[in-house]
Amino acid sequence: MLGHVLFHLLNKTVNIMPEQYCKLFKTLSPISRHELCDEKWGNDINLANGLHLVDYLYHEFREIIVPVFIDNEEAQDWDFPSFMKCFSFASHVCEDVSSFSLQKATALAFMKCFVYSLAWLMNHAYSNRGKNENQMQSLSLLNLNEVFLTVPSKLVNILHVSLMKILYWDFGLAVDDIADALKYFESKAEFEPFTLLLDSPMLRDLHMPLGPNPFVRTSESYITAELAWRNLVCRMKEEGSKYFRSIDNNALNCFFKNASQEEQVALISTIVSQVFFMKSGCHLSAAEQRAIEHVQELVCHLKKWDPLMIKCIAYLTTMIPGGKWWPSWNSFESCSLALNILITLALMPSNSPLRGYCMLNKSHLTAGCILTESENILDGVEGLGKYLIYTCSCSYAYIIGDCTKPVEVGICPSCGKKIGGVNYVAVPGNSVLRDLSDGCESLIGNISFSLRMQPLSYRILRVVVHYCFLLGIMMDGDTADLACILKSPNNIQNQVQVLMGSIGLDIELLDQLIGCPRDMTFQYLHSVLLKLADFPIKGPLCSPQQRDRWEIAFEKIIASQSPNESISEYLQCKQTDCLHDVLQERIPCSPDLLESSFRVTIKPCFSHYRAYFLQKKQLAFQFPCINAVLAHQDHLKELQFLSPLVEFSRELHHLIGNRITREEATSTCVQDILSNKGDLSGRYDAFEVSWNAIRHLVKGYECHQFIEPVPTMHKLQPIGLCLLERKDQGIYLTAILDFLRTRQNSFLEDIRAALLECAPGYDYKLFDAVNARNIQSVPVQDCKSGEIVYFDEKWASNLVRQFASCNSAYGKGTEVEYDDYHIEVEMQFRLIHRKSFLQGEYKEFPYQREVFQRHATLISDITEHVPQVLMPSNKVDTICNELALEGTGPWKLLATLELCLGVLHCMKAEPSELLRDYCERWLGRDIHPIMKKEAFDGIEVKHVVSLYESIEAIASSDVENIVAVCYRSDLDSGMHADIIQMMVRKNVWRSDEYRLSCSRNTGKISAEALRDVLRQFMFRYLTVETFNPDAELQMYLNDGGLLRWPICAEKLEADAGTMVGSPLHEDVLPNWICVKHTRAIYLILKEV
Repeated sequence: MLGHVLFHLLNKTVNIMPEQYCKLFKTLSPISRHELCDEKWGNDINLANGLHLVDYLYHEFREIIVPVFIDNEEAQDWDFPSFMKCFSFASHVCEDVSSFSLQKATALAFMKCFVYSLAWLMNHAYSNRGKNENQMQSLSLLNLNEVFLTVPSKLVNILHVSLMKILYWDFGLAVDDIADALKYFESKAEFEPFTLLLDSPMLRDLHMPLGPNPFVRTSESYITAELAWRNLVCRMKEEGSKYFRSIDNNALNCFFKNASQEEQVALISTIVSQVFFMKSGCHLSAAEQRAIEHVQELVCHLKKWDPLMIKCIAYLTTMIPGGKWWPSWNSFESCSLALNILITLALMPSNSPLRGYCMLNKSHLTAGCILTESENILDGVEGLGKYLIYTCSCSYAYIIGDCTKPVEVGICPSCGKKIGGVNYVAVPGNSVLRDLSDGCESLIGNISFSLRMQPLSYRILRVVVHYCFLLGIMMDGDTADLACILKSPNNIQNQVQVLMGSIGLDIELLDQLIGCPRDMTFQYLHSVLLKLADFPIKGPLCSPQQRDRWEIAFEKIIASQSPNESISEYLQCKQTDCLHDVLQERIPCSPDLLESSFRVTIKPCFSHYRAYFLQKKQLAFQFPCINAVLAHQDHLKELQFLSPLVEFSRELHHLIGNRITREEATSTCVQDILSNKGDLSGRYDAFEVSWNAIRHLVKGYECHQFIEPVPTMHKLQPIGLCLLERKDQGIYLTAILDFLRTRQNSFLEDIRAALLECAPGYDYKLFDAVNARNIQSVPVQDCKSGEIVYFDEKWASNLVRQFASCNSAYGKGTEVEYDDYHIEVEMQFRLIHRKSFLQGEYKEFPYQREVFQRHATLISDITEHVPQVLMPSNKVDTICNELALEGTGPWKLLATLELCLGVLHCMKAEPSELLRDYCERWLGRDIHPIMKKEAFDGIEVKHVVSLYESIEAIASSDVENIVAVCYRSDLDSGMHADIIQMMVRKNVWRSDEYRLSCSRNTGKISAEALRDVLRQFMFRYLTVETFNPDAELQMYLNDGGLLRWPICAEKLEADAGTMVGSPLHEDVLPNWICVKHTRAIYLILKEV
């Protein structure tokens, strides 16, 4: 189907579809997949499997084929005649109900995708209405009028319904939105194809402001009357053209002449529905106006027609928009209720009192008793004086005399709430109704209550009675008798105003009585009207007893159901066979019918599966992996960012470790590093995305809470942010990695606990208790991508689709059945198998010049493994002279020697091996050029420590300028004097007398030796915050693993080739000298 498009779809889908469907399709050769009409496609398959296959293909095809349908560029490449040929063939295959084959399943899936594409285009056009946008050109390419001419009529109706279902379920358009979309498409000529597709009788009969259309009936009489009215309007549309055909003496006239009372009422209902309710207040079209005039002229001479129906047709146009009485209605809902009352009265017996009120029949108005009229109970009470009538919120009435203001609180006998008030203020919900102490009493004035009826039934009956009077006035009835009843002037406009005011007040009180919003109050009144058509008691009501019996019978009808029950039954009745039932598939449908293949289904996904799983608590123990995944779902999504962070950080450690100083890391941006290391760019992009995706979740590291949020990563940020460390800028990366590793460990720990708990009854072969106990651990910096739990919701949704199917029953396609067992096994393999706990043992980035901050005892450790000797002083001088000639300074050579010391600590060497050869072997291109020159001849590995310390002494000449701030405390004058007294000057140190006195007993120490030791100590350890500033300095100076005191010049000259270092001077400094005083002491010694 669709040639290469279908072939592409099937080849892509077969590889991922569930096994039972995959076997079916793999029996077809690639050629037969390409040719839908091949005989092999016609092989029958099981109906249930066929429906599941249609669902699966539809959901998979939709992701691929729909973009082709709706994309202009791809659509332009299509050959429309070829498309039409394929479409016609597919529609023919779909219509065949004799069997179900692979051919039919694929054709149905394609047709559903096509309808979905049309729904997408409609929704797009409707959502962008009013905007100046170029509409999609796909409509001109796919000439929908021509396309659907090839579709059989039965399939067209199914596609109509399917289109509305997709708009309703997939695009979330409410029913009235779909109706509004149809109106919008009708108003735009360019959307004529959409109007063709969406136009449906069900949509035309759709509810408007009041919810369900109160005028629609499901009887055969209504259907006949509706068809007659539609035909009449169609004829009238042609009247102004040359094709006008006379309608005298035709079948329509026969219908009107022979219509029964039920058909007459049905015709009025149809007209009201079509020209008023469905038009939602719009004026009549010319054709509708001519049709009503024709009916008026025709029925006024027909004796068979009910007088009330004749009047209704004669005056209907005066009550709807554009008519004489339309401005008198308070609302569209009020007019709808009045017209529904009129139609209900037509079904009552001719001598019904309500019908008599509507006709303003004298016998009913002057019989002596009017429904809802009651005597004033205060009449005849002597000495009552002035009073006011108050009402409770339930409309119960009571009077307050004397001052007429409330001074005490009572209990309402109707609803039990408080009535009255205190301090002349009524309690909430109570208010003055009307001052009746003047003795003016009438049907309208007596609005408070009835002694015979409950408040609810009383208010409803008053609304109906007053609407009957109102309709009688609007249909030009004699109002003289009505004026006497209302005790008002015989003025039509005044009477209409009085009646509308009374109706409005009664409906307002009804709102309070039933506790519903206004729209539901009107629905309740419509529901009451449905029960009045067969009201048994006739009229006129000539005595109070007859009136009482009528009111009691009416009250029984009202009391038979609560308002909510009555409204619910009304809505259910009105929605039968309407669009709601169709869209929600409430009407049963046999599986072998074509409609079943177009039933509403959902594409199974992980979010739906999650809701299903969580509703069944017993599954949590049976399937522990699924349960853990659902519990950690949001956190597992974050783990996708761990691998890019680890890989880029690890690569940076390898490429620039020991090659950049902390200061350079702060001043060098990421872009500079990437420009020199081009192969890092790809990994950096993933690193940046991952960093920025997770940074807002990280609030601190261990006990340290960040004051400022983790900064945004971009190429202009300093490279130090990308270098892992537990302080300074590097702490952010450390915190992010620690945050993510905790996420993974928490998930795996829950999995392990669950597997151990259910191990005895656990029958899954992939994982058991032994495997759970033996989950390995690796440092987070060393983890591989396969050891990280990678959860992706798209993968999870694909997995669920592999083991899920929609219910094949019509109306239940949104119910999905899942194979939990296989989902559990697949999740175990993906999320647990070969995954590791991640340890938080971090290898911090090795900054240049900070080798001793990372490994304080590096020199002493190397000396133990590779014995060291002093290098001849002449060699040191030669190297220094060479460096001076090159003008490069000592720093680059010192960096090379730091790398060498680091390698030597891990990789042992023969002491006699030339240092040049050792560095070339292990450092490669990082070797300093001077090492290849003659100055390095004869320098062996055993000289590396001596050489390093010599170059270090040169590089650290201005060490006081790079010491960390925390180690820069000053000395007071007393401390300064004490330091001077402890020192021995250089010329005195050389004399034997003072050399002998320099013992721990005298407390004397060489100024030059202490200066050099302090310089070395500061250069190695105090350029960053390493040690506690308040710790005793003597403790570190005495640590042979950290420092070794220099040998005096004479001994150095005499003993060249001996072991490096000399005995330590212990307890030479007082305990008040702390590490923070190191720089201050050094400056004193430097001056001395």
